[in-house]
Amino acid sequence: MTKLSETVQKAEEKYTHEMILHSSDIQTLSNVKEELSRAQNQLNELVALKNNTVDKMEAEKLSLIEREKILISENEQLSQRLKDLNDQNSLLHEQIQALGTQLSVSHASRSYSESMSESANDS
Repeated sequence: MTKLSETVQKAEEKYTHEMILHSSDIQTLSNVKEELSRAQNQLNELVALKNNTVDKMEAEKLSLIEREKILISENEQLSQRLKDLNDQNSLLHEQIQALGTQLSVSHASRSYSESMSESANDS
């Protein structure tokens, strides 16, 4: 009976020890599940933040492309306007030179006429 009693006691001690280990494993499993849940939530937040950032970046990229098109168009218009103004300036310069030449010829002709008139009067 003593041997049976010892075997029962050893079995109870072994069972108690296994229950303590099992309880510890259950507590560890619970802690790991909580840690996994926190990591999953953090991962979901980071993914949402990344997606939001990517969306904003795409919107900024499209805005930048649109602004670049507008600036290129404005630059082309200003370049054409500058060319047109330079062409007009050249024409005006040529007209001023032609007018200056006409005035010089007219002045020379008048001076010649006056000097001829004085010569005729002197004779």
